[in-house]
Amino acid sequence: MHQEEKDVLARFDRLLARMAEQNAAYSDEEVAADVEAALARFKAMSRRAGLEAETEGVDEVALEAEIKAIKREVFEERYGRD
Repeated sequence: MHQEEKDVLARFDRLLARMAEQNAAYSDEEVAADVEAALARFKAMSRRAGLEAETEGVDEVALEAEIKAIKREVFEERYGRD
């Protein structure tokens, strides 16, 4: 095993240990409640976004096309044109 790989693995070990230490302060019930609350917020945001798109007359096909165009634009900004 190369030294660089050993260093990366050691860094992951330290990170996992730190995460375990920080997470030890929270019970499974607290984590489950946080996850449930986050999912509820996500669902509410999704509903609002869907209603807004519907109000503006944007359908699923148009929305997918817009997302594709935005992805292409971001790619070009970041990496240049194909």
